[in-house]
Amino acid sequence: TGLTASYNYTPNGADFGSTDQAADATTNGRNSAYEYGIVGTDAFGVKGLGLAYFANKEEKETSATKDLEGKMYQISYAAQGVTGGYSIHKQNRTSAEDALDKELKMQTIALTYAATKDITLGLTQLKTTTEETGKVDEKIRALQVGYNLGPVALIVSASRAEDVQGTSGNDVDELGVRLSTKF
Repeated sequence: TGLTASYNYTPNGADFGSTDQAADATTNGRNSAYEYGIVGTDAFGVKGLGLAYFANKEEKETSATKDLEGKMYQISYAAQGVTGGYSIHKQNRTSAEDALDKELKMQTIALTYAATKDITLGLTQLKTTTEETGKVDEKIRALQVGYNLGPVALIVSASRAEDVQGTSGNDVDELGVRLSTKF
């Protein structure tokens, strides 16, 4: 319970694989990055309250581009088998091309309900908006049902995504079934 803080620094985000042999090569276009955050469980003494905040920044690639920056805010509350949560993710870049950079914002609302000790139901809605010209809001709605069979769990999910990647009419329906186990 309480708050936990973290900090992560990366001196060169693209310096891996074959690019680590030529530190100043054009393929080595990404610079240092950092992320810091605070996560709270039973935050401020309120049982079931979850909080999170993260921010990150990657230094600009060239003098012609901008720094990549992002933020995430999240709140959740759990009580008596019901958990609800809301999060906002923002970033200032939608493309690697500086001329096309626009803010991107994702909002997620989720609700889960433990119907029995073995059955859990979940609803999720995600909306992505961008300032990019010609793009529309992307919306995703999903329903999940989980069934605990002891050492094996069965999860069935159905989702509907509308205007995928900000393209009007680019809709997708998906049904997924997953079995998982723990050792």
